[in-house]
Amino acid sequence: MTARDIRRWGAGLLAGATALGAGMALWVGTAGTAGATTTPTIGFSPVAKTTLILPETADQAAANEVFSLPNSFKVGEKITVDLAPATAAAITATCAPTTGNWVTFTGTPTITVTGGATSETKPAISATTGTNLSAISSCTGSQDQLTLVVTNTSAAGATPWTVTVSAIAYSTMAKTPAGQVALHATAASGTATGATALTVTPQPSSNADVVYPTASRATAPVTLQHSDTSGQAVSDLSVAEPIPGTFKAGATVTVTLAGATFDTSAPAKATAAGGSAAVTGTKVTYSSGAASLSFKVKTASTTTPATYSVSGLEVDTSAVGKVVATITATNGTTATPAPMPVAASVLPLGAVVQTTRVEGATADDTARAEYLAAFPVTATTTGTGTRNAVLATDADYQDALSAAYLAKQLGTGVLLTPTSSLSQAALTTLAYEGVQHVYVVGGPLAVTNTVTAALAKTPSYKPGGTTTRGATLSVTRIYGTTADQTAQKVAQRFRATLIGSFSAPGAYGGTYNDTTGLNGTTKHSVPTTAMRTAVLARDSGFQDATAASALAYHTSLPILLTPTTRLSTAAISAIENDQITQVIVMGGPLAITNTVVKQLESMGVDVFRVAGADATDTSQELARFELAATKNKGRQWTASAGAVLARGNYYSDAVAGSDLAAKTESPIVLSEDQTTLGPYVTAFFTTVGKGTFTTMPVTADFKVVVLGGGLAVTQGTVSEAENAITAGATS
Repeated sequence: MTARDIRRWGAGLLAGATALGAGMALWVGTAGTAGATTTPTIGFSPVAKTTLILPETADQAAANEVFSLPNSFKVGEKITVDLAPATAAAITATCAPTTGNWVTFTGTPTITVTGGATSETKPAISATTGTNLSAISSCTGSQDQLTLVVTNTSAAGATPWTVTVSAIAYSTMAKTPAGQVALHATAASGTATGATALTVTPQPSSNADVVYPTASRATAPVTLQHSDTSGQAVSDLSVAEPIPGTFKAGATVTVTLAGATFDTSAPAKATAAGGSAAVTGTKVTYSSGAASLSFKVKTASTTTPATYSVSGLEVDTSAVGKVVATITATNGTTATPAPMPVAASVLPLGAVVQTTRVEGATADDTARAEYLAAFPVTATTTGTGTRNAVLATDADYQDALSAAYLAKQLGTGVLLTPTSSLSQAALTTLAYEGVQHVYVVGGPLAVTNTVTAALAKTPSYKPGGTTTRGATLSVTRIYGTTADQTAQKVAQRFRATLIGSFSAPGAYGGTYNDTTGLNGTTKHSVPTTAMRTAVLARDSGFQDATAASALAYHTSLPILLTPTTRLSTAAISAIENDQITQVIVMGGPLAITNTVVKQLESMGVDVFRVAGADATDTSQELARFELAATKNKGRQWTASAGAVLARGNYYSDAVAGSDLAAKTESPIVLSEDQTTLGPYVTAFFTTVGKGTFTTMPVTADFKVVVLGGGLAVTQGTVSEAENAITAGATS
């Protein structure tokens, strides 16, 4: 394969390639015996300054090339100069005019010979342009080769001749790569008697640099409000010329939107700066439907390049997702004006992020709102079958942490109440939902007997809450003397066969552990068959258990509790009695020590740890597990409603919202507190915006469900999440 073949098929640069200037590749090749001291040498002089040329433009002047010719020239000696765009790999077997990435000679350059003694024979050189693509029939019109042929023979003088190749002109295409064009020369001896091999060194340097007009935005992408919001400001946009006169008089610059439409009532205007350029009026013209706008160049720039800008832009949104502007331009006033390609023409302006709050005035009211959202009562809701509810205290977290698994087994949600009185929120929800049986999680210190007695006297209603059933509520209390024992009682309340099972070998070995704590069982020893699973969290904090509550509800996994430094006897009993064979340890070694992990493994249980630098990090590590693209690594959740955000410094909203999150397979991530999202969850939402979680529908990447009102998760914290999604989507 010849050097030209390699260039043609885009296989890369030949060994020994020399780069002269940014973006220019030259191939070193020889004709004859390279390196021999007696071989006549043709040497090109460096080009002092390359000429800037544009894409998609014909007949553009380039700098002269100059080379020395030995005074031993013979008739028929030939110098062939191949021309290629800056990026050799862009040239493929596909016809260059089709791919639009070629650069070609235009016309025939002029050859001027100087030097030598007046008594010596001056070389006569003919120049022709041709193609080195003749093997590809559809490309025979591409002139990318210059051939110089000596038509006489010297009298063998001592002084070399200087040959200047001038009037060089290039034509470019729409996709001709930016950067310096590449030239490569080879020489061949003639057929005259005494002809010798020739070599070319130095090679010709680039004499032209392809430059594009470049688009830019003035400010960073912004988060836009969700559907049907008008008049939202976005960045000003500009396109800068690389050389004066890039855009001719009559040129049109167009900005096309995707993901939104322009607000035609906004004070948008076009301007030109530099080179005495001007636009035709400052008012932009909107297309029908306002999907695009355009303006025209009235006066082309002359002395310096111009920058054309459009400012005061506002958009109207109707759906979630990215909002992207694409800038295009055309030169000419004919019916089919020539396009002028623009670099960096696709500019993300922002993203439409939809945030939905599930909230109430108090924690109990928020629990009611979450319950109603997860179990809506409609005209078709019947009163047949026992309708259950789980009730936990709003005053302390320990007994409530196991409520998600209980609610899943009962097919219901979790309501909250003060310790010593029945909340109005719980009471009205029980009536409206047509609940018949209430399961209270925790002993009398969590929910007093006064509350359970009041429940037992409360009438049971049919769904809708207007018609009584003629009976009062049934009440069952599930509790132990400690929070660990309460969790055990809940775990053992139902048949062990109802506990969820799965296998995810790819989750082992530290896949979701960002701490120094033991990872647990090694990957290679984990069976691929489904294993009955429980979640283990510390009993001295709530964050890890609340983050896992959606997983517990969705997959029917009991949440067991333990002290930090040893495995609780209650957890041991539940694992043994329920025949648990896989445990997810929530949190790092400061939450659950390595001693506990070893205790679990000594029981024959497979263990993997989900842990981060803090509770918020642990929550997003679990979210990554839940959203994993394969069952080998996680749960393949779709998060169809978007990720769920709850405050990380209180338990109630996340525990009561476990049913709502689980129904849409949405992970719960925790903020640091009411006013701070935190770096780990911010990074998680950025990853969501990038579309990294392929199980999520594209629209879900731009949705967030917030549990709690503005006192639980402030609007500033919500904005942090929205902006992180925007940053990911527009990066």
